[in-house]
Amino acid sequence: EALDKWRQDAMVNDHILSFAGERRASEELQFTQVFALLRRLGVSPSALVSFLDRPTVGVDDETLARQVLGRFATEGAIGREVLRLQDVHRCLELCGFSLPAYQAAVAGQLATFTHTEADS
Repeated sequence: EALDKWRQDAMVNDHILSFAGERRASEELQFTQVFALLRRLGVSPSALVSFLDRPTVGVDDETLARQVLGRFATEGAIGREVLRLQDVHRCLELCGFSLPAYQAAVAGQLATFTHTEADS
């Protein structure tokens, strides 16, 4: 039910897809674009790594964070280092951003919150 609400919120989806660049039409974000979105929300790669259930000694946080994002990839996106829009919704939920929390985080900030080239 929660993910259905994400799918139905055109403004939120448009905002998320502002990070997708040329992939906007396919509703996919490259991992680097997902990282840019998460950074804007205050979620670092090391925060994503905290969701792993195994030791992380000797591997850098970005590599581990890519592994975490890979766990969200659904059929068709697996192994391509992209997440579909629905995968991003699930990732945001796990990172503590319910739809209302995401809406609150970007409310009144859409002009400054959207993706910029500096985020890449």
